[in-house]
Amino acid sequence: MLSLVILSMVAAYMAVLFLVAWRSERRAGAGREGRLGPWAYALSLAIYCTSWTYYGAVGTAARGGWEYLPIYIGPAIGIILLFPIWRRIAAAARRENVGSIADFISSRYGKSQGLGALVACVAIVGSLPYIALQLKSLSMAWELVMAGTPVAGSERLTVTGVAVVLAGFTILFGARRPDLTEHNRGLIQAIALESVVKLAALVAVAIFAAFLIVGAPDTADVRASFGRLAEMPDMDSRFVAITLLSTLAIFCLPRQFHVAFVEAAAP
Repeated sequence: MLSLVILSMVAAYMAVLFLVAWRSERRAGAGREGRLGPWAYALSLAIYCTSWTYYGAVGTAARGGWEYLPIYIGPAIGIILLFPIWRRIAAAARRENVGSIADFISSRYGKSQGLGALVACVAIVGSLPYIALQLKSLSMAWELVMAGTPVAGSERLTVTGVAVVLAGFTILFGARRPDLTEHNRGLIQAIALESVVKLAALVAVAIFAAFLIVGAPDTADVRASFGRLAEMPDMDSRFVAITLLSTLAIFCLPRQFHVAFVEAAAP
């Protein structure tokens, strides 16, 4: 019974995402596309937080206190403190009519096709382990929730199923346009809605953690955990390096660049 409820919720969630994307694409096809709203644009930037956020950030916070912080300080620095650079990149992307970070870097060096191909290859090679990590996290979540139920299949089957669904969604609302610089408003609206779900899920985790803290017994282990939360993170070289890398990631991750600059390139 529980497995059927969870499957129904997953199917309903996917159906809502497809519906939102389809309606936005339909409006765009009817010439009513308009500009991307500020709320939708801001929420779509949360594509930075992937499925691994629930394992990585939450797990690191539970184990090491504030060690997860630099991963999210970096994007804040990139968007707030480096906003003039952000605006210049957006203007250049609009002026050059780029469709990816490879196009953008190529356009800055005389539209070199060789350089563009090299950047594209580096992005693909760098993204593959990252994509595998996301699929792994989805598979772990599925197996954890469905443990002991009739639909708890093998990990390989679960990963394959998730990959097929994601690939289908991408083909329908992302890669089916012949012009790569044409905006995919349906995809962005779906990402924005998904970001709302992410935020609600993280708030729910925070509330659950607060209840656990309030009801935790007064033991040495619990006091040690509370002590880690009360301490400021060490501003060592590791902290600075992760902050720097995450600041660059908000500009350079292929998916982040596409959402932040390509899809926002409409005047």
